Amino acid sequence: MFLSNINDNQPVKFALAILKRNIILITAVLFTGCLQKESSIKKEAEHQFKIIDSLRVADRTDTAIELLLALHNRYKDEAEPFLGAYYRIKAEGLRDDEPAMNIMADSAMAEFNNETLQALYPQQYFKVLITKGIACYANKKFNLALQYFYRAKSIPGITVCDESEIISRIGGIFFDQLNYRQAAQSWYKSYEMSGDCVFAVQQQKFGFQQGQLDNAGLAYERAGVYDSAAFCYFKDINLIETTAASGQVKDTSLNSARIVVYDNLGGLYLKRGMIDSAEFYLAKSTGINWVDADGITVPPLLKLVELYTTTGKLQKAEPLFYRSKQLLDRHPRYNPVSQVKWHKLYAAFLLKNNRQLDAYNQLAEYIRIKDSIDKASGTLMTLNVGKEFNTLQQQQTLNELKIKDKVNKIYLWAITVVVALSLVIIFLVYRNLKKSRKGYNDSIAQNQQLQRTLQELEDANKNYIRVMRVMAHDLRNPLGGITGIAGILLKDDELNAEQRHMLQLVESTGNHSMEMINELLNSGLAQENEPIVTEPHNIAMLLNDTVELLQFRAKEKRQTLRYTGNAQPIIANINREKMWRVFNNVIVNAIKFTRPGGNITVSINRQGNRGVISVTDDGVGIPDIDRAHVFDMFTPAKKTGTGGEKPFGLGLSISKRIIEKHNGKIWFESVEYKGTTFYIELAVAGERES
Repeated sequence: MFLSNINDNQPVKFALAILKRNIILITAVLFTGCLQKESSIKKEAEHQFKIIDSLRVADRTDTAIELLLALHNRYKDEAEPFLGAYYRIKAEGLRDDEPAMNIMADSAMAEFNNETLQALYPQQYFKVLITKGIACYANKKFNLALQYFYRAKSIPGITVCDESEIISRIGGIFFDQLNYRQAAQSWYKSYEMSGDCVFAVQQQKFGFQQGQLDNAGLAYERAGVYDSAAFCYFKDINLIETTAASGQVKDTSLNSARIVVYDNLGGLYLKRGMIDSAEFYLAKSTGINWVDADGITVPPLLKLVELYTTTGKLQKAEPLFYRSKQLLDRHPRYNPVSQVKWHKLYAAFLLKNNRQLDAYNQLAEYIRIKDSIDKASGTLMTLNVGKEFNTLQQQQTLNELKIKDKVNKIYLWAITVVVALSLVIIFLVYRNLKKSRKGYNDSIAQNQQLQRTLQELEDANKNYIRVMRVMAHDLRNPLGGITGIAGILLKDDELNAEQRHMLQLVESTGNHSMEMINELLNSGLAQENEPIVTEPHNIAMLLNDTVELLQFRAKEKRQTLRYTGNAQPIIANINREKMWRVFNNVIVNAIKFTRPGGNITVSINRQGNRGVISVTDDGVGIPDIDRAHVFDMFTPAKKTGTGGEKPFGLGLSISKRIIEKHNGKIWFESVEYKGTTFYIELAVAGERES
């Protein structure tokens, strides 16, 4: 009964439904199997890559290559990432053979010429891109190298450590393109980022961070920013000694780092003419117990040679020549530039010893080697041996003339002093004789004339100050107009680069001029002899308000500005507007000379019948040579801030005048490259002054 009701088409439809279901099941099984196989291979590959990286860190590159070849033979069709890593490691081992390195890097790139593979192994693809960028860098193709580095940076999910390495590589390109300031900033940023980076071993982290600091210091030195260079070098030394105390890094790595940083620091002091400091650090660099396997001690030895030759200490220079020459002969491949420098310095040394012919021969050898290096690097240079020899002779003659000129100046000075003393004695005798003859009435007349003259000078000075203030005030309007017009023109999208640059200069110069005019108008010079009007005020609250208002300026430089003052009111008789100006000047000064990321602490405490304010920073500090002039009006000690802020040399001078009118004191304590603390002391209202 049931069978007779089935339609003729139903058996066909039933069979098709079963077939469709089976096809779906088979496809799902196959797809799942492929995914499981792919996941299994990826998991195994990542495990093996960790082993390979550990072998590389342990300087067992040959074992790492053998393992990669074994994995290639094992996986065959799925072996692209292993083969790519093999070519990459081979390329990294060919730094001295640029063509071969480039071929291996291209082979590694070819193995990763697949978007699926790049997505599966992003870390390995990242390393391949970096290696290719390094190969381009070695072949002086800087723009192409940058492209590969930026491609590496754009890979999703790269670590802080990876980004730090990219910034470091780009810093190297900036350095070779002579863009030293940008190179220094890149290397220092790379160092800061590496603090959050996880390395396989502590020694690898130390080597990277120490190298970034040393490179940043060298780049700042080449850029002429000597304060920042010294800061990086001393920070490098502190890192070395802190790491040494931890006992986690080998002495050979620590000593190698010490040799380099002491060499660079000695070279910096030599450039600045600080001979004693230069000799101290260069002697430390060359005095470290070191088995020189690559001529690392040659550069500091040559700097010591240059120092002793320049200062005339030829007996000290001579043994260093022979010591450095032995190292150069032993390791010529590592020190081609030092070989050139050695011959040039030795020529100068021989010339000072009156061995002109030998000096000429050394100079000729210097030119020959330099030509060879230039040709090897593809750069043709023509040097005139006679001209170079004459330059050395002229330099020696010039030094001799300078010495003779110095002796002549001493004789002239002595004669001038004798003549001046004689004139003074004659004048005193004449004046006494004249006074004895003219008597008491003439003395009274002279005093009266002097008083009139002083009054006239005082009146003239007041008029001069008044005129200067009027001029400064009147200059604000045209300067404001010029700055405003420049700002409006800068909004024009049709400006070319040169026009925009010139307008930006006009706007920047106008703004700086307005700031300086405002400083002059608020300096209080015209009211110098007038009494100051004071009222009781809570200086702790005023200081706290000042800190809050200046937080935005500190944040612009990523600085931490903290107020740690007394919670209790501290009342003092002050002119609120002028005292706010003092607090503002001192804190702005700390912000200006503290590096990005630094710390500034402002505090106030009551000490007996006095209130003491302190502003402490960890900035560049004040050199000993500038300390006597810090509070001078238009001080010669002014210098540009760490963020390029324009100095006027007025703020601290104005602050000192205001504090003295309040019968207070202002002074500072500073350690160069470590920081400065400014102190302000005021009498507390209602208390008897000490």
